[in-house]
Amino acid sequence: MVSKLAALRYPPQPMVNFVQAVFGPRVMRPLFCLLTLFTLTMAFLPQPPATPIDKFGDKFEHMAAFAVLTAVALIAWPQSRRWRIILLLSGLGAMIEFVQEIPDLHRDSDWHDWAADTLAIVAAAVVVSPIVHVLRLDRTAAPDAEQPAPAE
Repeated sequence: MVSKLAALRYPPQPMVNFVQAVFGPRVMRPLFCLLTLFTLTMAFLPQPPATPIDKFGDKFEHMAAFAVLTAVALIAWPQSRRWRIILLLSGLGAMIEFVQEIPDLHRDSDWHDWAADTLAIVAAAVVVSPIVHVLRLDRTAAPDAEQPAPAE
């Protein structure tokens, strides 16, 4: 007999199916590409446009961008190893700082920004990975055998 706690371990299958349809790779992978393009554009513009989060500072903007990229990447590629996503996104942050050293861009390169990016990436991975697992986004199809029996 399955305990009530085990029955509550995972959400009901209709909810899982809905979440997988809305947040599945078909939606999240193109979204990740668009967000990455937006991040690179904002990073390489000589004078990026003002945004509402400018008042929180440059590090906050970096951390917000890379936390969102990490969350979307983990959902878009749920079966990928987390460390690969973390390393690739951290490498993207380092590449941005390296390119910003080009004088013609009129941007300031600060390796503290890369550290903030990496911190946000790791923090987002720690928060989002369990959610991806609980919502079964890391499985292409949840087998019926893993479904807990309804508590009686």
